[in-house]
This record gives sequence, structure tokens and C-alpha cells, in this order.
Amino acid sequence: MVLSSFLFRVYLSLFVDGVLWWDEAIYASMIRDLSRRLTLRFEMPYIGAMAYRPVLYPYLAALACIATGGYSEAVVKVLTCALGVLAAIPVCQLARKLSGGKAGLIAVASLLFMPVHVFYGSRLLVNVVEATFLSAGFYFAYQAVCRLSSPYALLSGLAMGLACSTRYTAILSPFIASAWALTTRKTEVLRLAPSFLAGLLAGLAPTLAVSQVVYGSPISCFLVAFNVVQHDVPVSTARFLADTVAGLNPVLFLLAFLGVALTVKQHDRGGLLVLLWFLAYLVVFCFLTHKEARFMVSCSPAVAVLASIPFKRLLSKKMATALFIIALLAPQPVIAYKLSGRRSLGLHVAEAARYVSSRTRPWEGVLSNNYPVVRYYSDRPVVQFWPSPNQTLKALK
Repeated sequence: MVLSSFLFRVYLSLFVDGVLWWDEAIYASMIRDLSRRLTLRFEMPYIGAMAYRPVLYPYLAALACIATGGYSEAVVKVLTCALGVLAAIPVCQLARKLSGGKAGLIAVASLLFMPVHVFYGSRLLVNVVEATFLSAGFYFAYQAVCRLSSPYALLSGLAMGLACSTRYTAILSPFIASAWALTTRKTEVLRLAPSFLAGLLAGLAPTLAVSQVVYGSPISCFLVAFNVVQHDVPVSTARFLADTVAGLNPVLFLLAFLGVALTVKQHDRGGLLVLLWFLAYLVVFCFLTHKEARFMVSCSPAVAVLASIPFKRLLSKKMATALFIIALLAPQPVIAYKLSGRRSLGLHVAEAARYVSSRTRPWEGVLSNNYPVVRYYSDRPVVQFWPSPNQTLKALK
């Protein structure tokens, strides 16, 4: 099952689309530049891009490219697909702890064939990588509190720190885990705090170091990221919720809410952790000015675990089997729709960028309002014509 999901993602990634999206092109260009020369400082426009995109994954992917002989888009995409499906391990273990062995398999299948996880897991984006680290972090947090184990607390902090160094939205995870631990075991868990904080700081070290070099402060990167998101294109909460339900799979979303009801009714300690994980991200994202369905990849493992709970505690075997088959088949139309939705513009920009590359010399610059895609396909210095020409020209003066 894991292998089939991985191969499907690799097929989508390598043979269906190129690097055609804004964020994808930024990551791809950063990785390509790092593969040529490892550095903490980027020329325009990438200094702005790095401000709200943690550098752990670009550096990891660049090192993988260097180890294989230089930058390769295929290597980066396969690495992304592999790290995405690795979430199956902690998700399976967490679901088994909460609802038994069969629930673990259900949760894994739910996650690996969830539309939002499959689609964005086949793009050159870090959302699924963050979800993998978060899954490990919350599983280790559950084990740490249940066993009062300092090694598990250290691993939990480390995984959550690495998630934050992959994508800033993961900064919510330490607060969620800490709140759950304190309400579950109260003062008993305080002895785990030093181990957890040590692991968290170790995981955050790459991001804090780069922020210190670039901005002169280890926390400035978080403030810049929040400011960028809040001033980006606004998206209505209703549209975000509709896209979220479609992306997470409507059947699984319904099952997840059944799991929520059972968790609350039975006062399930482990289920409460997963519930807080899901609700905290959903609520915070709803209040952001700019939000996209892919943001919910951060808590897609939580939805998969919650959706596995009713299969053991509520549904009959026949009904469970029928719903599970529907849940696996439902993503296919959504994936097909998404794959065709944003392809046209990216193809035209990529074609234009290749033309620019053939008509310019390596040191000649380009001014563009779609600078990441133009930069990637032209491999020329590009100044961003964004958010407006006047602001760009004023900045250049």
C-alpha cells in the first residue's frame, strides 16, 4: 500500500507536470542554486523568498543533489514523495495505540490516498514533509506522556523543531502538545520539559541560525513570515472550508467527525491529542487573511487517525468495508481536477522563460511579475515585479 502510493506520486510528479507553480519554482530555484554553491545569502529575489520559507528542506534536497552528481529535478521530486509517504509509520503507530492494529492500517490507507496529501505530495512543495515530522512529533509526545519518558520527550521536541524548520506553521505543534500534556498528567510531565525543549531547540537550530545571519535576530524570520501571509491575497473562510472538505475527502471528513464525537464521549486521552492537533490548525488557518487548502496538509494525519476510530468502535464490518472503499475511490476525481486546473498558465510562462533564456546572456536580468517560474526556467537573474511595478521600481532605486 505504501509502495503503491509512493509510485503513484512519483508518476504524477515526474510524468504529469513540471515545476509550474509559484512556490514550487521558488523551492526549485533555491535548491538548484544551493546545489551549485552552498550559502546562507541569496541574491534578489530569493532573499525575500527565504524570509518566509525555512531552509531545512532546500538544504537537505541540495545535499541529495550534490551526492548524486548535481542538481536534478527528478531527484528532488522523488525525495519529496518519499518523505511524504514516511508519515505512514507514525500515523500507523498512533492509530494502533488508540484503536488497535486494524485502525492503524485504516489510518495509513486514509492518509496515503487522501486527495490533499496525494496531490501536494507529488508537487515540489514542503507541506507533506512538514506533516511527516508533525506525525512523528505527536506520536512521540503521546508515548512520552503515557510512559513519562524523557527520551520520547526529546524525540518529540526534535521532530516538532524539524517540522518548524521545514514550514513555519508547525510552530503551533509544541504549544498543542504542551497543553495536552499538562491537562492529561498535570505536574507529572514537568520533568519532561527540559528534554522536550532541548529537542525542540535542536530541531529549530537551522532556522534560527539562518535568521540570525540574514536579519540579525533568531526570531525575526517568524515575524516576517506572519507579516507576508497577512498581507497576501485574501481568501474567504467559506471558500477555504469548502476546499478543505474536498481536499481531505468528504467521506473521511465525516468519519473524522464521528471519531471526534467518540473521543469526546469516551474521554479518550490519546484521541484528545489528535483532536487538538486538528482543531488548532483549522481554527488558526480560518483566521489567517491568506489561506489555501494545502495548508491543511499539516493536520491531514490527524484527520486520518480520527477517521480510523469509528471503524472499530461504531461501524459494522460490512458498512466499514463499504465506506473504506468509497473513501479510497473518492480522491480520484479531485486529483484529476486539480491536475488540470492550474497547468495552462504555468506552461505558457515556462515556454516564455525558455525563450528569454535563449535570447539573453547569463548575466542579463529579467523583470517579471511571475518571477519564480521565469527565474527557474530561464536560469537568469530575475527581479520581482511584485506586488506592483511602482513598489518594485522604488525598491530598486
